[in-house]
Order: sequence, then structure tokens, then C-alpha cells
Amino acid sequence: MNLETTQSQTLAKLTQEISIILVGTILLTLSAKIVVPFYPVPMSTQTLVVLGLGLFLGPVRSSLVVVTYLLKVCLACRSSQARLRLWPDRRILRVPQADTW
Repeated sequence: MNLETTQSQTLAKLTQEISIILVGTILLTLSAKIVVPFYPVPMSTQTLVVLGLGLFLGPVRSSLVVVTYLLKVCLACRSSQARLRLWPDRRILRVPQADTW
């Protein structure tokens, strides 16, 4: 095997691993939106997807999927906080001032 073949195989393997992690993260994100109506507390299907990812992807890949998902959530929270600082008048919850009571 020459150097070009080895590099292309390495690049293909890396692309495959990144694709698996991204698809797992998308599945985890979508499963957070699906709610099973149990009584008295509704449950999301996220628990089932996390167990499935651990079963099918193994401990290392599934851990990378969950860490990627958590980083995505943290970045989304930070960007929404930055938007609230940029536009303080667009907040969803408005606290009434003492003189308007």
C-alpha cells in the first residue's frame, strides 16, 4: 500500500465516524421532542434512544454522541442568553414595574 491509499482510507474512516456521531446526535435531538403521554408525568423517548445508541454504537461512540449533544445544548443556551442581552425588550417574561401596579 502506498501513502495515498492509506491517507484516503484514513479520511474515509474519519468521515464515517463523524457521520455516525452526527446522525446519533440528530436522533437524540429528535427523540427529545417526542413525548409519550404517561400519567402523571409525560416521558420523552430520549431515554430509549440513549439506551439504543449505547447498545448499537458501543460505549465510546455513544459517549461521543451524548457529549456532542450536550455541547450543542450548551451552545444553544449561550446564544439565547446573548440574544436576550442584545434585545432586552424582547424577553418572553416581563416583570411589571412597581409603579404600574
